Amino acid sequence: MKGRRIILILILIVTLAVVSLSLIIRGKERSVSFSLKGGEEKADVMVRRVHYVRSEGSRKVWELQAALLSHYQREGRTKAKDLRMTLWTEDGRVITVEGKEGWIEGKEGKYVQLQGDVLITTSDGYRVRTDSLRYDGRRKLVWTSSPVELSREGMVLKGIGLRVAIEEKTFQVLGQVSATIREGGV
Repeated sequence: MKGRRIILILILIVTLAVVSLSLIIRGKERSVSFSLKGGEEKADVMVRRVHYVRSEGSRKVWELQAALLSHYQREGRTKAKDLRMTLWTEDGRVITVEGKEGWIEGKEGKYVQLQGDVLITTSDGYRVRTDSLRYDGRRKLVWTSSPVELSREGMVLKGIGLRVAIEEKTFQVLGQVSATIREGGV
């Protein structure tokens, strides 16, 4: 049951990343300032201080904040710096993912990568820490080869590498696994 909850959280986070960044690429509503064809990165469009909220009726569905988005038209890639995404689930939980940098490839967001102090937190107390996290939409996989730490009050699971098969609803910590469970935890 706990494993399925973690898988669902990771699925929601990846879905949030794909949807939010693809909507930004397509130019939906947002509160930003623009810089065209400028800057060191030679991006086609640079969007600073992004704050994008998606709602359904009066309910917030998700929110994206980034210090900078840089879109590269020819490569079909968008880069995000200091990214923070928050998702409100229908059952009332809140999931937040943060990273120093993120990439999305293609208009449909078939490949997403987050790196640099990636932190996922949930309102029910779960935390996932890693240096990088990737999503392949064609294969429906989330993975990292970096060290990963999954924790909740009274429990810490550490290892090297993580693989989440979305359609199979399974996750694996790939190596050097250690778990600490304190009395009353989990």
